[in-house]
Amino acid sequence: GDNTNLQRGPNSGSHVTVPAKVPAVTADTISAGFDTTCVTRDGRVWCWGLGAYGILGSGSASNRHEPQEVAGLPGSIQTVAVGRYHACATN
Repeated sequence: GDNTNLQRGPNSGSHVTVPAKVPAVTADTISAGFDTTCVTRDGRVWCWGLGAYGILGSGSASNRHEPQEVAGLPGSIQTVAVGRYHACATN
């Protein structure tokens, strides 16, 4: 699929036709949106890909090509859902 914003992980090209392992990510749950991917692990959240509108929760609109932990979420996160320009988490 399309990997324009490296939402499928770093070093995997602009279009990916086979599964690719994302380095340093072990997930309990995963959610992929238009150009963004987020995972949960042990109650914490990591996101990468398109950063527009602050979707990655990093405090900026910069794209991230590798998973970055989302800081400041309350409690232990159980699920995350990613849309085109938003992400929601539940605890």
